[in-house]
Amino acid sequence: MAENAATPHELMAALGHTNTKSTAIYTKDANRAKLSMQAVSKATLSNITKQENEQEINDV
Repeated sequence: MAENAATPHELMAALGHTNTKSTAIYTKDANRAKLSMQAVSKATLSNITKQENEQEINDV
C-alpha cells in the first residue's frame, strides 16, 4: 500500500496501527525504494541522452 502512495493515515486504518510511528516504518521504506528507482531512471536517461549526443557529434 505504501508503495502505491497510500497516506500514513490510510495505512494506519488498514493495518490497525494506533500511532504514526509504526506506520512510518512502511512509508520510510517505500519512499526510499521510490527515490532509489527515480535516481536510477534519471541516471539511465542521462546516459542514453549523452550517448545519443555523442553519436550525433560523431556522425557530423
